[in-house]
Amino acid sequence: MRLERIELTNYRSFGPGTTIIEFPDQENIVALVGANNAGKSNLLSAVRLALGGGRRDAGDPSDFHQLDITQELRVDLILRQPIKRENIYRKVDVIQGFYFRAHRGERGAEKGQVKTENYCLDEAGQTYRPAAALRRRSGPPDPDAEPVRFLPAPASRIVPLLGRVHYLSPSLYRAFDTSGYGILAQLLDLYRDDFRSDANTYEVPASGEIVTRAAAFDRLAARMGEVLRTEKLTEIEQSLSDNLRVVLGPNAAGAEVTIALPTAEELLAEVLSLRVQDDGASPALSVNRLGDGYRSLLRLAIMRTYADLAADDQPAVFLIEEPEAYLNPHLRRFFAGTLHKLAELGNDVLVTTHDAAFVSLPAYPTVIRIAKRGASSHGYRCTAALDFSYEKLAQKLRRGGNSEVFFAAKAILCEGQDDVAAVRALLDRRGGDPDAFNISVLDCGGRENLPDYLRLLDELHIDAFVITDGDASKIQDNDSTAKNVAAVEAAAAGRLFRFSEDIETALGTEKRGRGENLVHLVTVVETLDSDRLSAGSEIGSCIAALEAFCRPASHGASDAKVPSA
Repeated sequence: MRLERIELTNYRSFGPGTTIIEFPDQENIVALVGANNAGKSNLLSAVRLALGGGRRDAGDPSDFHQLDITQELRVDLILRQPIKRENIYRKVDVIQGFYFRAHRGERGAEKGQVKTENYCLDEAGQTYRPAAALRRRSGPPDPDAEPVRFLPAPASRIVPLLGRVHYLSPSLYRAFDTSGYGILAQLLDLYRDDFRSDANTYEVPASGEIVTRAAAFDRLAARMGEVLRTEKLTEIEQSLSDNLRVVLGPNAAGAEVTIALPTAEELLAEVLSLRVQDDGASPALSVNRLGDGYRSLLRLAIMRTYADLAADDQPAVFLIEEPEAYLNPHLRRFFAGTLHKLAELGNDVLVTTHDAAFVSLPAYPTVIRIAKRGASSHGYRCTAALDFSYEKLAQKLRRGGNSEVFFAAKAILCEGQDDVAAVRALLDRRGGDPDAFNISVLDCGGRENLPDYLRLLDELHIDAFVITDGDASKIQDNDSTAKNVAAVEAAAAGRLFRFSEDIETALGTEKRGRGENLVHLVTVVETLDSDRLSAGSEIGSCIAALEAFCRPASHGASDAKVPSA
């Protein structure tokens, strides 16, 4: 990713002080996950603000942490590879990033008012101040003969060298503008440039003359003007012109008012609009007449077209909030594929999401979890070298894999799907629903994978608890089993319940064949009288450990270390 890191100081939920969040260097896509109100949108907004988007003439007190405008607000966005541009001395300046700053004026007429700045950073991390010659004559600037000033460079002047910044919100705000800086507008810029090209010619039907399309349009517009011009229109124009000269005074003899058709430039810039026809028998409708669901599909089509046609040498920055809005599960996965295609083309893509379709365990370094500690937001990303290659196959089979864990407050880790079914059934019998407390119960694909899951969740600050088999009868004769059991114990550091043998033995039954065991375990648990379990029962101890872990954190149980059996 071309964006290396962001530093937030007293910005909205990020504060007090400075929070630094690093972006991945190997991938061009980042998913921001976390609970509602954790600060995901605030982080996306900060990136946009530093890049000159959503700028205001005056600062908004609500942008300050805890509304405290006495403390300086600052957002620094650092680039991995600097932007280089030639200055008036024909030497190369280095722009290392951009920053947005808001602070309260301390003196003069601006005392007490919130002032804002949005400038560039040089390679030393200071405000970039390029040399600018004070022009006193025509011709190219001559720094040796003319005075030179060093003024801060506004971010809006340099950001286009990084690429256009596209912000997409769930409300689809300005998603279908045909002019300006939106995605559709950028696609239509390709058409506008093509239309204006001298190489794009048109054969006039009557004469066979070859002219540029722009010239052909001018001729057609003139003919249309002749057809539309009536005596009444001429009379109105004449009266408007006469009255304008009257109000302008005696020196306005040449003032004229003309009512005319738009020129080609005006038509291409302002008049083009998007219309959609659902089928051959339906009328073409304006986008504003479509429902939000249909509009979200149209936005997806626009983004895929952009990925197909946009120039490879002009990458952009995409800031997207909740791309899953209004889409069914299949189209969410399709949209996720589109975003990855944009990232592969060199575009930087940052999304906030609550949907597992937009994240994956094998790509865990691209996920940043935003969570609150008290009133302050923090960002967590796992950079450890972990192996989730087996999850790629699981993802194909389950379509979602275990990616839901990125959105969990807590996670119960199990060795396999049979254990997951039994744990859920045990909690059900006790009237507990993990989903109600935002707890994931995961099939980790084997005991050997549990340490990697624990490391990932620890770095993302997601509470974890392990249900695992001790396999006492196998340890003595199998060094590999013994090592795996010990590795899980070390990684869990007390956050586990370990059956002496396995859950089947604890339930007083035997393991059935593949495909039968899961149903059998659930049936045994559903007929279990958990209130009559003996004091030393492993199942009773397991239930108590699970209930302690699932208890809301406010009760102080989530940090408790539950000993293994």
